[in-house]
Amino acid sequence: MSEECCRFCVRIAALGAVIGLAAPQARAAPQDLLVAASVDGGIVLRYDGTTGDYLGEFSPPIPGSSGGGAMTFGPDGHLYVSIGNPPSVLRLNGQTGEVMGTFASGGDLARPLSMCFGPDGDLYVASRDTHKVLRYDGTTGAYRGEFVPEGSGGLYGPLGSAFGPDGNLYVGSRLNDRVLRYNGTSGAFIDEFIPPSPILQGPAVIGFGPEGYLYVAGYLSNNVLRYHATTGELIDEFVPRGTLMGPSPNAIWGPDGRLYVVSYGSGCIQRYDETTGAFMGTFASGMTGPWAAVFLPAFDCNGNGQSDRQDILDGISRDCNGNFVPDECEPDCNGNGSPDDCDMARRTSSDCNGNLVPDECESGVNVIADLNHDCSVDLTDRAILETCAGGPALPYAPGCTLTRDTQGLIAADSDYDGDVDQDDFGIFQRCYSEAGRPADPACAD
Repeated sequence: MSEECCRFCVRIAALGAVIGLAAPQARAAPQDLLVAASVDGGIVLRYDGTTGDYLGEFSPPIPGSSGGGAMTFGPDGHLYVSIGNPPSVLRLNGQTGEVMGTFASGGDLARPLSMCFGPDGDLYVASRDTHKVLRYDGTTGAYRGEFVPEGSGGLYGPLGSAFGPDGNLYVGSRLNDRVLRYNGTSGAFIDEFIPPSPILQGPAVIGFGPEGYLYVAGYLSNNVLRYHATTGELIDEFVPRGTLMGPSPNAIWGPDGRLYVVSYGSGCIQRYDETTGAFMGTFASGMTGPWAAVFLPAFDCNGNGQSDRQDILDGISRDCNGNFVPDECEPDCNGNGSPDDCDMARRTSSDCNGNLVPDECESGVNVIADLNHDCSVDLTDRAILETCAGGPALPYAPGCTLTRDTQGLIAADSDYDGDVDQDDFGIFQRCYSEAGRPADPACAD
């Protein structure tokens, strides 16, 4: 399950309040859509939140994603994605998509196809193949036990879960066509909230909508139904059959208020009017086996009151590496105004030990005479040195293109005495390694 699983998070906009961000109003700024497609190599895909255009991969491939694919943002602003092998929940950086490691596992978890953070901040994961709901500490990921024991109240193949306005947990029991209700504190079975009916087959709980109704997807009946949140009475078939094929429980309300439903069988995200349920067209497509979708929160890393994405679109911030994080918010160890990874990509910094930290920011790594940052000292470096040589006690040559540091010195000035002369050529000779061979970082000692 997605963001609406939180007790009062009935809309994706509420996530902003949970993690300390301003809730978007009527699409004030673009918030891109993320889609977990377990069949597409286990990656999280990114789509423009306004147009639905494909923007590329948000995360690297995630091994073992088959049998998982649930996805939700946590109270910490990071993205949580379930995988099937081994059954577990991973934590990804909420802005960059970098995999931060395994967050939760254990407790007889099998096929975690839906999950949500509860009102207490803990993570609740429905284990489809062991017919239970497991609880994990929302901060550490430590296993806290079975919240809903195996088969409690007839639970069979749980799919989709949501905490309601009453604080209780509602779970879809897909294999016997029921929606069951459990005490939100103890996990004790309360009642069969929605009994079997011909119109709903394979119920997958989506969550509580903006008007307070409970939305349930029919994974096998290919529709979305609405029920009264107190009585469980059927309100209507909100999305009738015809536009969905295997709708997952991981549907969401977008920043524009519309309902976005993941159509697993047809490999797309469908959009519907939030009031009438009228089909508004396919929003995003081209993925294989999509199972979950979430909108990115409106991150504002520089605190200017506007989302990072909008800053980049408006040209207020630069994004040299295309990861939708403004350059001013990225690590910049050498203080040159450019993110470290961009320095290395442009070869204005070297990374000879491959740890993604510019060599000049580490002790004992940077090679003093490696002027083109390719980790070797060769004839190319000599040519740069000759271009910058002005002679003893003379300014650097006018044709030199090396960037000056904060003290006004250039890299070719190996002895840091304000000129490029025979002493600097002597250091070059001591450090020479020839092309393609790493130079010794201690060569100038």
